[in-house]
Amino acid sequence: MPTITLSEKDYIEQVLERIKEKTIFEGNCWRYTGKKVGKGYGSITYRNKTVRLNRFIAYVFYDLPIDAYLYSNQQANHKSECQFKDCWNPEHIYVGTQKDNVRDAIASGKHHFGTTNLNGGLNFD
Repeated sequence: MPTITLSEKDYIEQVLERIKEKTIFEGNCWRYTGKKVGKGYGSITYRNKTVRLNRFIAYVFYDLPIDAYLYSNQQANHKSECQFKDCWNPEHIYVGTQKDNVRDAIASGKHHFGTTNLNGGLNFD
């Protein structure tokens, strides 16, 4: 019996449906309640691989290759006005660089450096 495979579009639709089943809509944020990795980022299985949800959303909505972070400086970033790392609203995610991401974190007060960083140096004041 031949193996029947779904088209990429159909497979993505199935994955998005699974994600929606594990989502709480909070204001403009779409908060994923499934598996988390790192410091609270959503994580899904896509093509038998564990993938961060924001990377999958950038792949689906912005054509960023799912493994771009391996060979490019382009990555999926959350906009600074979104306060949740588990949010997957495409309007809260953009394709940018690590430099863009750090600049956003500093501007929004989410980036801790110097003595406000728990791993930072000692304060002798």
